[in-house]
Amino acid sequence: MCGLYGYTINGDEIKNPLDNLNTLIHRGPDQWFEWSNTELYMGHRRLSIIDLSDRATQPMINKNKNIIISVNGEIYNHEKIRKSLIDKYQFMSNSDSEVVLHGFSEWGIDKLLDKIDGMFAIAIYDLINNKLYLVRDRAGIKPIYYSFINNQIVWGSELKAIKAHYNNNYSLEIDNEAVFDFLTYLYIPTPKTMYKNVFKLEPGHYIEFSLNDKRFLKKRYWNLEVNVEDIKINDAKEKLEHLINQSVKEQMMSDVPVGF
Repeated sequence: MCGLYGYTINGDEIKNPLDNLNTLIHRGPDQWFEWSNTELYMGHRRLSIIDLSDRATQPMINKNKNIIISVNGEIYNHEKIRKSLIDKYQFMSNSDSEVVLHGFSEWGIDKLLDKIDGMFAIAIYDLINNKLYLVRDRAGIKPIYYSFINNQIVWGSELKAIKAHYNNNYSLEIDNEAVFDFLTYLYIPTPKTMYKNVFKLEPGHYIEFSLNDKRFLKKRYWNLEVNVEDIKINDAKEKLEHLINQSVKEQMMSDVPVGF
């Protein structure tokens, strides 16, 4: 578990964005780093799971300094993807997040998301095209919240980072419809949150935001397909057991002790 926080810069000065990032310190107590230019700020609080060294600190920047990423989660098939990229890209760490960095450089957003398997919330800043991408994994295991107010995107792993961002410059308004939903269902359905103009990114979706023309696009990149299969019950049991064991094995990769 890590903590993501960032925003596009629209002229309003945030005096100390590190304070907002540190509202997520419980998600990432091991390392932190921040990156910014005149267009965008990106911060990361890290819980070290794979590659505990400083080489895996995020936000992570490629060699040409034109792709910046911040990842929360794990890419289960990162070793396989790394093998397909290692002849062309110099890897500086053993982290699964660096696969996202070079994979985006090689394939772009759609093909990258088609290839990676895991639980993740990802922020990618493409300086070449001056575009920001916010991504949530297929099942929505990892959270990512965002606001789109005054042509500015602010994002975070939890609402508290976004709330802290607006404390001095903008008063977030309670969404009474979301409160009604909570009292009815005991949760607030996605994409709503308790605040107006602040949303949860839906599972299997990504946002593309152009910093040049402030164009905002949300796209579904994955949908669950249900296929009818003619299979005997014993064969189905064996297949299910294999899939469960394979899934657990993939999720146990770690450079620190884990349990489930």
